[in-house]
Amino acid sequence: MLRVMVFTRARVVTRPEPKHQPQGPAHAPARAHSGPLIASPAGLLHIQQTAGNAAATAFVQRQPEGAVASGRPVLRYGSTGEDVKQLQMKLRNVSERQHDRDVRLRARIDGIFGPLTREDVIDFQTDTGLDADGIVGPKTWDALDSLVPETPNESEETASDDQFSAAVELRKAGQYDAALAIFEEIIAAVTTPERVARSAVNAGMCHQQRGRFGLAVGRYEQALAARFNQESPRAAILDWLVKARRGVFLDSPPPDPEPLPPGADAAAVAGREGGGVTERQPAKSGDSGPAVDLFKGKLAHMMISWPPPMPAGDVFDAPTVERTRAFQQACGLEQTGEADASTWHALDSFTKVDVPFSVVRPHWDRHEEAVRVGETDPAASLPLHEANRDEARGLGLTEDVKDSEAWIGRRHHELSHFAEAVAHYELYLARNIPNPKEYGLRLEALRRARQGVPFGG
Repeated sequence: MLRVMVFTRARVVTRPEPKHQPQGPAHAPARAHSGPLIASPAGLLHIQQTAGNAAATAFVQRQPEGAVASGRPVLRYGSTGEDVKQLQMKLRNVSERQHDRDVRLRARIDGIFGPLTREDVIDFQTDTGLDADGIVGPKTWDALDSLVPETPNESEETASDDQFSAAVELRKAGQYDAALAIFEEIIAAVTTPERVARSAVNAGMCHQQRGRFGLAVGRYEQALAARFNQESPRAAILDWLVKARRGVFLDSPPPDPEPLPPGADAAAVAGREGGGVTERQPAKSGDSGPAVDLFKGKLAHMMISWPPPMPAGDVFDAPTVERTRAFQQACGLEQTGEADASTWHALDSFTKVDVPFSVVRPHWDRHEEAVRVGETDPAASLPLHEANRDEARGLGLTEDVKDSEAWIGRRHHELSHFAEAVAHYELYLARNIPNPKEYGLRLEALRRARQGVPFGG
């Protein structure tokens, strides 16, 4: 039976005031950081609420009662009007963890700040390191505007929702190609990663049910790039992705495969071999050699700035075990701390390039040198950070590129180049699995830069 956990979840209309639960001890960052990223950080973030990851504690002050952001009033339970509609539409564009997949339980775009809208606000605040009080003040508006800068159009949002719901019903009825045409149309039209993701995963399911496994793999991998992937969606997508890589249908018995869509690549449709499922060499604590070097390189790239620091070498050491467990937790995998087939597969789905740690580690050293220079001379460190970013881009280390963009943003911020700081900070927000504390600090720095507040001011 086809599972649909990506789209629906039981919803509780009312919810008690949230209680923050700290998650584990603080660690030193894995890439060099010259002191705190900002003074009085906004808090901790786990932007991808993944398997077992409850919200990290956010050390934030409550928002001022009468404050406004961008001309908007503070909104809370019971508020009404056009500002509430804008809030509801923006939230609809970022909540990949949405529990309102079921249209019957979804918070409507109606301008009424009711219990469902409050729950969506609390989820967003939790995921972005804000005080999860359900009140939309300046910090919540700023965080939302950073992720959804454009003002959504109500009629377009409603039409897109209706279109998506109709496509889901077609998919459930087994009309996969009819549904696929709609999902592809939505993917081409929407812009936020989270809205792309929910249609991409549906498109992947349609391809998989028609035996187009390679095309399914591509769409599932696209869905995993959403910033707000949560426990159930991520685990489900990875499970379906494993099956697609192996040429396995979701239904049993499978439906009859349909012909290729016009213009499809037959080689892609045939599916992908290996990719971490059958061809990667397993590794565990104490192992060493080229396979470990490669695994560490891919792990270091994906989990950049996660503790603990990873020393040079091709040994599967204790820091590698700890980071492996963190990655497995983020992906909804069993936390074995080993480079098993499932972990290789998930790692390959996130990071395409094979760059061994023997190459990544020296690249990090050059980054750390740029950080040291910036401690006393931000202007002199800028070209060093930019060169490090360009090197990462040339190697295909996309997560390192985003991390470097954050440092470039910080240096501009320290020089009071506020517009440049905002532009580079926002590039960092696309991190797939950011370190919770660092992401919260970056988000707070972005808020300050948007307001023209000096770095650390």
